[in-house]
Order: sequence, then C-alpha cells, then structure tokens
Amino acid sequence: MSYLNPSSRSSAPAPSPTPSAVSTNGAKRKYADDKDKKVVYSQPISQGPGGEIFSKVLHVKDQLQQTRKWETHAQVMAWAGILTNDTATEKKILPTLRSSHESNRIEWDPKTNMYRYRPKLPVSNEEELMALLQKRTSAVGVSVKDLKDGWPDAPSAIDDMEANNELLVLRYQKDQQPKTVWLNDPHLKTKMDPRFKADWHAIKLPEDEELRATLQIAGIKPSSAPKRVMAATKEKKKKAVRSRGKKTNTHMDFLTKELAHLKK
Repeated sequence: MSYLNPSSRSSAPAPSPTPSAVSTNGAKRKYADDKDKKVVYSQPISQGPGGEIFSKVLHVKDQLQQTRKWETHAQVMAWAGILTNDTATEKKILPTLRSSHESNRIEWDPKTNMYRYRPKLPVSNEEELMALLQKRTSAVGVSVKDLKDGWPDAPSAIDDMEANNELLVLRYQKDQQPKTVWLNDPHLKTKMDPRFKADWHAIKLPEDEELRATLQIAGIKPSSAPKRVMAATKEKKKKAVRSRGKKTNTHMDFLTKELAHLKK
C-alpha cells in the first residue's frame, strides 16, 4: 500500500462551474451606463398659457384688459392657446368665456362674435362719470378703484373736475390720492358778501379755559372739563396664618412635662 506525499498535492484552485467573464486578452467588458441614457417624455399638443380652462380664461381676461378694445374670436383662441383644430377644448372654454354672470369680466357680442374687457363700472371719460353720478339715487360715493378698472387715467381727470367744483373728493391721508367721489351740486355753492365774511372772521372766540370758567360760574358743568382720575386704594394683603404641622409622637408628651422645670 502506497501513501501520498503531502508535498505532492497541487495548490491550484478548484475549477469554477461557470465560465469566467474575463476575456482572454485582459480587457474589461464595458457595460452601458444608465445615466447616459436620455429619457424622452411625451409633450402636450397645446403649449398655451395654462392647462386648465379657468387658467386660460384668466389669461384672456388679462389680455383684453390691456388692449381695451373688441377682439376677434380667433385672437381670443390664440391667447387661450387653443389650436384651430382643437374643437373639443374650444367647446369646453366657450361657456365660461361667454358667461353672463356679473363676476365674468369678459363681454361677448353674439352678433359679431367678438370679445372685449367688461370693467366694473361703464365709465371711460368725464362725461360718462358725470352721467353715472347723476343717475345715482343714494348718497354713497363712487370708488376710484372701481373707476380705474375701466379708466386708468381717472385720478388726473378727477383732480381737474374737483378744481372746477364738479366733484367732491375724499382722499387718502398718506399720499392724497382720490379714494371716493361724489357729485358736487353747483346750486349749493353760494357767494358770500365780503363784508359779512370779514365781520364773521373778526369775531374772537373765547379760549377753552375762559369758556370753562364762565360755564362753571353760571352753574353749568362744561363737557370739556378734565376728568379726575381717582387713584385706586391698594388693599393691604393679610398675612396668611401659618398652619402648624400635625403633632406626632404624642405618646412622649410626658417627657416634656417632666423636664419643663429644668429650663432656665
């Protein structure tokens, strides 16, 4: 029987059951990098301003407010980003564009099929403003902000009309810009006699202290008398009675009684 020599064993590794991925020439195989791949996304047919109906209507309204004139149906559809062959989207947007609701700021003329911006107030010049004020049956003024919605140059025209005594104007205190306007009736403006005006302004009014003293002498309490503020009396806080703790060791009371005579 023969024995194997330990030094005669081969040190080569066992063959792999799967073939090696390394090529015979020593070069590594290059794999495609996913980062280099360009992803192509689908693009919408219409590239107009906004994809929703209300967004398109809002954009059309802004364009009509800038032009302030009648625009054709084709121009409005172009502003909405709707192609000529996109009849489905056109049918969806037309009811909103042509709505007769008071909140809709777009006016549509069915005879000419044209559109324009509808301001909050139908005023664009001085004559229309005077006509609007003359038709009002209440004393409520007209907001200048609403006038500027359809008449951007309203503030400068209001200044001229105020100088001609045609309007009564309420202004902001910060920048003196007109806030509200009313109709100024010229019949209420009466010319005063210069002598009467001079005599009126020559009357000297008494000082506040003098008028107050005169009223007090007459036994009349003046409404402008300074109010006396009575100082509130502060109540002294009572000291809280300190509660004594619960007495313990009552069974040893006899010790204190017996030793009480030893205290000096």
